[in-house]
Amino acid sequence: MKIVIDANIPLAKEFFSSLGEVTLIPPRELSAENIRDADVLIVRSVVKIGQALLENSHVKFVGSCTAGVDHLDTVYLDKKNIIWSGAPGCNANAVVEYVLSVFASLYQAQDQNFDWWNRSVGIIGCGNVGGRLHKKLTSLGVKTQCYDPLLASETCENLTTLERVLTCDIVCVHVPLTKSGPFPSHHLLGEKELKQLTPNAVLISAGRGAVIDNQALLSFLKRRSDITAVLDVWED
Repeated sequence: MKIVIDANIPLAKEFFSSLGEVTLIPPRELSAENIRDADVLIVRSVVKIGQALLENSHVKFVGSCTAGVDHLDTVYLDKKNIIWSGAPGCNANAVVEYVLSVFASLYQAQDQNFDWWNRSVGIIGCGNVGGRLHKKLTSLGVKTQCYDPLLASETCENLTTLERVLTCDIVCVHVPLTKSGPFPSHHLLGEKELKQLTPNAVLISAGRGAVIDNQALLSFLKRRSDITAVLDVWED
């Protein structure tokens, strides 16, 4: 079995060499030609996986070492009977720690005037990441409000509307990118929603870039210098 793996995935050979012949390729160099004979393809979110890459290949399984799978054309994969899988929640705790590190950095950058533990925190998306962040902040005594239309109130306390979450002092975005279904998240936060942020609010995006309309955000930030935006992700 031939296994092609994104060369930037740590310990790739150590984990997969017992299963077959492993070839490591830098993600920017992955092409239809150099995966043609592969049976298995293991990637991250850098590479778009779909017909253009796989049409004439032998690939029967695609695995992504990422929580989101919006870089996979799952419709095409299903049509071609190519099994695929992501890794939801794989870095959830690390993202929570990242958000707390942002709080600490802002505390230092603002001469210790950013007393985040006394601020209200709104969390958009209470799944693997947002749910953990909510529990962590609650245990620290921080006031939180959560928005996740896919959850029932009994599964997550402090559920409320998006409008109310946007009035919090700190707003954290942790949702997957979806363009279909009853609650698509693509451009969930646009000009209308950004205008609802309170003065001196902090907006942290650590899910998928296109959940926020980046052009609307850029325009908004040019007008509102009081808003602090911390982006771990962006569109495209």
